[in-house]
Amino acid sequence: MSQDPQSISSNWAHTPPVNASKVEADYDFLADDYDDLIKEWGYDGPRIGAELAKQFFSLEDSILDAGCGSGLTGESLYNRGFTNITGVDISQKLLDKATQRQVYRELVKANLQQQLSWPDNTFDATYSIGVLTYFPDNFPLLEFCRVTRPGGWVLFSQRVDLFEEGGHGRAYNSMESQGLWQQKYISQPTAYLPGHSEYAQNILVYYLAYQVTK
Repeated sequence: MSQDPQSISSNWAHTPPVNASKVEADYDFLADDYDDLIKEWGYDGPRIGAELAKQFFSLEDSILDAGCGSGLTGESLYNRGFTNITGVDISQKLLDKATQRQVYRELVKANLQQQLSWPDNTFDATYSIGVLTYFPDNFPLLEFCRVTRPGGWVLFSQRVDLFEEGGHGRAYNSMESQGLWQQKYISQPTAYLPGHSEYAQNILVYYLAYQVTK
């Protein structure tokens, strides 16, 4: 069965893939056209996320850009004065594009459904924009808390439908009850891909900031 960007993205709208191999294959397929596609679809996550980062992060912070893709997120951070950025993504083709931006200190290929290679408390902040749709549970966020020092920040976006009906919001509250982090910010629902016919005003996202407590 042939693939095209519109059909892949439309499938994401209704049934986001959570199989790591499928996510990797989709993004490898889209890599060459990725930046043009998300511009066409009106994706504003990198700008919104970076503006929030300025509220919660310090410019000297070491930041893990988890699910960095082609580097648009890291570039938005870099353009606002953040220069100590490490990127990680499952798609090597997107990482190759991110390398060309020259805004990362290090880029690592990894599956975020598995334990990250960094020791506890490695980073001052972990930043994950437009990524958590592709995970069936909150394991990546547990890892983000682990590799982020106490007092540091985890800033991310999540689809409203997955947060509300998909159970992710309850999982985040459970992590707070366990003393892992504290919610410091949640945005109003915001359009995810306003220029995409399947998303438009139908699929919205929250932007959230949590402070790591242990």
